[in-house]
Amino acid sequence: ADEACRRADLDPMYVGSLDEDAQERLFTSILGVIQDLDNPAPRIFWEEDRARILSLIPLSPATRAGEDVLESVEEIFESVDEAVRIFARRLLGQAAYAKRYLNPDWKKLGVRTDA
Repeated sequence: ADEACRRADLDPMYVGSLDEDAQERLFTSILGVIQDLDNPAPRIFWEEDRARILSLIPLSPATRAGEDVLESVEEIFESVDEAVRIFARRLLGQAAYAKRYLNPDWKKLGVRTDA
């Protein structure tokens, strides 16, 4: 939804009362997002070695700026399966690292150290 709003040059927080021109722009951008989803081009946005966002479609610069990934590295994948698998694996690794090394009470969190 945010992507459609930003493609229409609208703020996603203020789409409750749109004039006719803004409604037409939003409708057109929604159709564009749907068309993009019909032919997914999965991608992961990386910040250094951390996975930030998984997207099935290209994101507009406004969305990338709103998600604070404008300067992130964008890696495009050939299949949704591959992108989801890599993104999920990286997020699990990031979470395990954070629990173990960034949270002083990680032992209380039940993180296994023998795996």
